[in-house]
Amino acid sequence: MDTQKRKGVFDLGGLAWGIGQTAIIVGIVLLILAGFATATTNANVTAAIDAAITAIATIPSWFAVIVVAVVGVYLLTLVGGMAGRGRGGGV
Repeated sequence: MDTQKRKGVFDLGGLAWGIGQTAIIVGIVLLILAGFATATTNANVTAAIDAAITAIATIPSWFAVIVVAVVGVYLLTLVGGMAGRGRGGGV
């Protein structure tokens, strides 16, 4: 197995970077929506913005699930690669 393939299996930095960027974007969007909600006097617009804030605020609760799933896939890939080598094969 060459170095580039091996690095791809063990590299979790991209996952961490992507989740960090997503968290920052969600935070910025929530701040912008909160600013709109305080600036408007229309009850319908305020209700729509509050609904959007509630919906977007649930996104960070999924980060842990996504991380666990991706790490599980990495581990399964690693174990599968080792099992293949033990039988004389390779992945």
